[in-house]
Amino acid sequence: MSAGPTRGGATFGDYRLLKRLATGGTSEVFLARTKSDAQVALKRVLPSLRDDVELAQEFLDEARIAAHLDHPYLVHVHDVGRQDRTVFLTMDYVRGATLAEVAGSLKTRETPWPWTLAARTVSQVAEALEYLHAAEASDGTALGLVHRDVNPANVMVGVQGAPKLVDLGSMRGTHRWHETQAGLLKIKRAYAAPEQVQGLPVDARTDVHGLALTLYALLAGASPFERPTLEAGLDAVVKEVPRSLRRIRSDVPRALANLLEAALAKDPADRPGSAREFRQTLEEAMRKEAPVGLADVAGLMASLALGQARLGISVPARADAPTQRTQAVRHQTERTPAMTRKPAPKRGP
Repeated sequence: MSAGPTRGGATFGDYRLLKRLATGGTSEVFLARTKSDAQVALKRVLPSLRDDVELAQEFLDEARIAAHLDHPYLVHVHDVGRQDRTVFLTMDYVRGATLAEVAGSLKTRETPWPWTLAARTVSQVAEALEYLHAAEASDGTALGLVHRDVNPANVMVGVQGAPKLVDLGSMRGTHRWHETQAGLLKIKRAYAAPEQVQGLPVDARTDVHGLALTLYALLAGASPFERPTLEAGLDAVVKEVPRSLRRIRSDVPRALANLLEAALAKDPADRPGSAREFRQTLEEAMRKEAPVGLADVAGLMASLALGQARLGISVPARADAPTQRTQAVRHQTERTPAMTRKPAPKRGP
């Protein structure tokens, strides 16, 4: 993914493009200004792909889903349309950094993430997931939404300390307007749940798994399922049980380590049943500590000099770039025998 300036003050419909923020394999994102002088992140399909009907439909799906959502910890879509035959979205413009970038900065400084700050942020993301999972259509029908790609790169943290869960394009629910290529799931391999890898149904407990894995990775320094190859990583997701976080971070309360162990269970039935249940248990683990809030997270961001203006949406690259794009994993018809059976979990290193 690359970023760089655009031609000074170029216009795109009703928007003035101020700066190119990022370019991926299918789309590009700009800092843009509206006629009312507000700043937004404008995401549009690359000119070379503007006639891709399926890609255009994915954009429309993203906007239609987001139209039903209004929560302070979810990125918000403001506008959707076509200009010069190109589909585009405008979304919140977030000044801050992703959790992955915060973690990377701390790792460079060889400084562990204060567990209370990481837990506070993840608890707020859990609130967003609670809302998302309970969202209804205008007629009161449950949307049955599942984010499906909760990971540190999909959580922006603003300079004021508030998180926003992003990448609404990965969400799916029972009210699905468009089916992508049959039998494909978009997942980030090191943060996938076993049921995603195995091509099984997903639900709110899949997001609980992603949320727990995000917190585990922030505190441990990396996802326990990071592997040098796609196949090895997916095999680890299905078969390996991460070692207890207490063996890596002795300062983490036992109650928190136990929560993550339960939430990372291979069988969804063994996990906390909802994001609300996960959040409540997490809050209980934090109760004995000095309270922390947005100002404390903002202080961490400031200390790391992570206050650059950023966008509130991810930019997917091509499927053949596994380090930049979530992987497309085929359903059961193309799974290897090792993926189709349900082996007994083994302990990781």
